[in-house]
Amino acid sequence: MKLVQNPAYEGEDIYASDYIPEKDAVGNCMSTRLKTNGAVAIFYPGVARTFCHKLGAEGLYLAFTSVHEVMLHDEESVEPENLKTILEETIEEATPEEDVLTRHIYHYDLKSDQIEMLAA
Repeated sequence: MKLVQNPAYEGEDIYASDYIPEKDAVGNCMSTRLKTNGAVAIFYPGVARTFCHKLGAEGLYLAFTSVHEVMLHDEESVEPENLKTILEETIEEATPEEDVLTRHIYHYDLKSDQIEMLAA
């Protein structure tokens, strides 16, 4: 929401000691500093694990709203079926076809340190 309200907003560093992610159904938007092709940020070593620790979560649902960002949700705050609907609506309303990365929801499991696509 901060980026929507203020396009100059540069985001926050998840490694900063004072950073606390949102633990609600809206989730947290993750990208890179350049915001271009930022969806890859979740695949950087240790990022998903760090985010889980900051949230106090055992897992995350990942919704790639474009190639530029990924929405991260505490697995206990939302249902993946609801995220699928929201993702489809977001892509239809706000994502140019050339920026669509995937229409699937993914899950990160802290214990296994793995990201897997959920069944369609």
